[in-house]
Amino acid sequence: HNTFALIESTSNQVDQYGGYTGMTPTQFVSMVNSLAVEEGLPASEILLGGDHLGPNSWRKRTGSEAMEEACRLVEQYVAAGYRKIHLDASFICADDSVPLRAEVIVKRCVDMARAAEQVTTGDDKPIYVIGTEVPVPGGVTEDEAITVTTPDGVRTTLAAFQSAFVNSGLEAAWKRVI
Repeated sequence: HNTFALIESTSNQVDQYGGYTGMTPTQFVSMVNSLAVEEGLPASEILLGGDHLGPNSWRKRTGSEAMEEACRLVEQYVAAGYRKIHLDASFICADDSVPLRAEVIVKRCVDMARAAEQVTTGDDKPIYVIGTEVPVPGGVTEDEAITVTTPDGVRTTLAAFQSAFVNSGLEAAWKRVI
């Protein structure tokens, strides 16, 4: 159709231990590439995305332990060739206070972006998606009572993320945040 195919996996489907599909990021990319060859789809027309990358699978651990795993997860996704990276640090870990403070979410997302940036080379830099007003990985199983963010809330969130990215030396990465 003269367009690209966006193919995504979530953090619990594909992770460094195989996720519930039994595939690591590298194995998932290999499977997608094999299917693309079978279907005659050029690799240049595939965009791989990682959805809800963050501490989701390790929420029962402390925040620092969960984030070590999350950063490894993001590194492996990017190293395998994923280019759309949804940073989602909104999951509450075992030692987190509730509700999770915005500063914690922002810091965790910046930590994951830093991990991703360390494994990229050349022009193959990822684009980052920030935001959490979407269903949980795997879809909704009951009414989540999502509250839509106000325009002022969006501006506040974007300013906090931008400041954190810039103050962490990730100005170039911030330019690729959507």
